[in-house]
Amino acid sequence: MKIICNSKNNFNELQFKISQRGEEQKLNFKNPFRLMKKGLLKEPFQYELTIDGKSFSGTGAFGQDALWFPLNNETGLKIIRPMRDFDSVAENIRFIKSIDSDIFPRIDWTEECEIGDLPCIVTQIQNIQTKEHVFFSDKEKYLDEEDKKYIKENLNVPLWFLNKCIKEFNKHYILPEFTWYKNGGFSTVNIIDDKIVDFHMFRKKEDRYIFPSNGYSYENTQEFYNAALERYKRWIPIDGVPKWKGKIYQGMQFDNNFVMPGYMSDSETYDSHIKIHFMPLDRVAGGNVIEFGSNQGFFCTQAALHGARSVKGVEITKEDVQLASEIRDNLTKLKNIEFLNGDAKEIIKQEKDHYELVILSSVLHQLYPDITDPGCDEFLSLIAKKCTYFFFETPIKHKHYNYSLEQVTNKLEKHFSDVRLVYLYDCYSTGFRAIYMCRPVDNMENKNSKWKGSGILGEGGE
Repeated sequence: MKIICNSKNNFNELQFKISQRGEEQKLNFKNPFRLMKKGLLKEPFQYELTIDGKSFSGTGAFGQDALWFPLNNETGLKIIRPMRDFDSVAENIRFIKSIDSDIFPRIDWTEECEIGDLPCIVTQIQNIQTKEHVFFSDKEKYLDEEDKKYIKENLNVPLWFLNKCIKEFNKHYILPEFTWYKNGGFSTVNIIDDKIVDFHMFRKKEDRYIFPSNGYSYENTQEFYNAALERYKRWIPIDGVPKWKGKIYQGMQFDNNFVMPGYMSDSETYDSHIKIHFMPLDRVAGGNVIEFGSNQGFFCTQAALHGARSVKGVEITKEDVQLASEIRDNLTKLKNIEFLNGDAKEIIKQEKDHYELVILSSVLHQLYPDITDPGCDEFLSLIAKKCTYFFFETPIKHKHYNYSLEQVTNKLEKHFSDVRLVYLYDCYSTGFRAIYMCRPVDNMENKNSKWKGSGILGEGGE
């Protein structure tokens, strides 16, 4: 197969052939599904490659929309045939190169090329070698040995490195691609030797981090925020313990420089700005999103900013609904968000739409303190029938919800075919919190699903 470079800054012509099981494979970049059906996309391949007459050979690998050719111990070539947003891929790679973050491999150069009449991108990057590293740091003292064993077997990515990535994403306003943290669950491993090796769909998105205010002044924002705080202060204490903790739950920053401070479990980053990186928000464009327990609307706003067609937030606390609505009406001006004051258990029964994403963040234990309650299974079953992706957060080993990671995972696996533990963090109360991403595979062929039609090196099927 021949690749012609358009700009010829780094090479003129590249040719390669690949083989598997002793048989040369004729790769069809328009329709790669023949190899998928044979199971070959999951296997490494042997290659012979020449670049401007210089020859290389070795063992390469398929990515979701790319081929990887390690040229030597230091560098390799990635040939990308993007499934979507082709025009932005080269720009994305150049952006990642410009920030020079050590969570990514070194990028040497990027070229826009052609395979026949099909556009592609060739980039030379650092060849990352698998090495032994420390899995747990001193900051994970909240985990016992049983937790650590389970996490190492199932998460497969060090928490300290995930936290490092989150800080870099926040610093550079990065929107990572869905499953940037992939560890062999939904797809192949993406984090090798503490580097994110598949990053060409990562892009800069500032309004993900700083919400628009649409000309609304700092002073006026302060006025309605102060009014909201007065409403919260009137909450009646429950069992002698005031429910109001002195700040809203979800921290938000606006482009008029006003900040609504929220909870920080690590004393550095708002919890909302941590959890967002594990939501597949790059997959919600044109689809529906619903969040149960929407608080002040942070994640609903995010879904709308990421292109969701319709967003619904369901919250039992009327003061939260009022503030979320005020933020929408006065600041973000996002017309496609609806906030409802209601009971999640009743509303899920009434929902008829298919949702690209359902968000349930630290809510289930409040609805069903007993995980064995049949109502809990009914609730999760209804969600599984109505979504493509399910973002789920829950306390683990909490004094009022004393269930282990294994018990929670087993519960989810009763209703979802793909259940992945993706993150954990020490919380501001007893116990810790776990985040899962789940997919009901039976719904993957839903005509509204963004998952349908995706494949290695192209779209469509035979």
